[in-house]
Amino acid sequence: MHSLRLWARYAHIVSASIPEPSISTESSTPLDVDGVTAVSIGCIAFALGFIGCVIFRDQLAANSQQWWTWVCVVGFVLGLGGLAFVMRRRAAYRAHRQTS
Repeated sequence: MHSLRLWARYAHIVSASIPEPSISTESSTPLDVDGVTAVSIGCIAFALGFIGCVIFRDQLAANSQQWWTWVCVVGFVLGLGGLAFVMRRRAAYRAHRQTS
């Protein structure tokens, strides 16, 4: 009950500091993002994770955490499949853009 009285007491201060949302009427263009960069960075991250797991494999084995190595391997392999997919999709987008 006390917090409700405090809110009622200071509500005008809080509501005055919140700006009104502004809606832009300008037309916006979508970003030209094809996903190749994001998938490449993910593959690199999993590869670096695998290298770290190989370096610290004794500590991982001592704590029964060897599964992290396989997480990195599977993430890298799936990332390569994803990379092939987004590169093919990017080529299709570019070919379509040239014919239009």
